[in-house]
Amino acid sequence: MHHQFIFDPFLTLQYVYLFAAGAVLALHAKDVRGLFSAAPAPLKMALWLITLFFVTYPANKNLGLFVCGMASISLVALCFADEVADRYLSSPVPMWLGRVSYSLYLLHVPILDFVLHNFYGTVPLIGLIALAVGLSLVAAELAYRFVERPAIALGRRLTSKPLMLPSPVKVGSGV
Repeated sequence: MHHQFIFDPFLTLQYVYLFAAGAVLALHAKDVRGLFSAAPAPLKMALWLITLFFVTYPANKNLGLFVCGMASISLVALCFADEVADRYLSSPVPMWLGRVSYSLYLLHVPILDFVLHNFYGTVPLIGLIALAVGLSLVAAELAYRFVERPAIALGRRLTSKPLMLPSPVKVGSGV
């Protein structure tokens, strides 16, 4: 069976509202925290339950992206508005996962593919999962230390100094 890849740059636009919502939440974080802290406990619990339901809700083709996206926005708002969630997410393990998340995102699939290709059928499934998770976490940490962090430092150095451009040449000096 032949699958054709269709490139449509406009499909990306369906995700733009998520980035915009994140920016708005960041700008109004204090207000969101104030609203949430003033809410009665049953309302807070209802917000958490509704949000978690829709984040895990099986998406359909037409409504799913929007519903899941709105639930994701709500989840982010709840995570930084709720003191308990904020305290947990500010603890060392979630903070570390946040730091290495980009490397983990990039590396986990190739590592999972490597583990399955080389050990499937000879190692029990739980062992494959443990191996893939362990290797992914170690690789993410190494990539963060030796690729991401130096690249971030280089980017900061390159953008901290003003770019010195040559003086413009005067045209039409009468020669």
